[in-house]
Amino acid sequence: MVDLVNNVDQLAEAKDEVLKRVMQRAASSDRRRLDRAVRAYGNERTKKFFERALRAGELHAV
Repeated sequence: MVDLVNNVDQLAEAKDEVLKRVMQRAASSDRRRLDRAVRAYGNERTKKFFERALRAGELHAV
């Protein structure tokens, strides 16, 4: 997922739809593993995206 968000600008698909699906998957993923992957492999834009996505996931879980 991290690589997908890093390279979303290179996709032919609708970027908004791809990012929406990634947000849904991020909310149901193992947060620790995703956090480590984002820190290790994500560019700055990707880190900000997942920060928002995971925060939104926390709000929905409450």
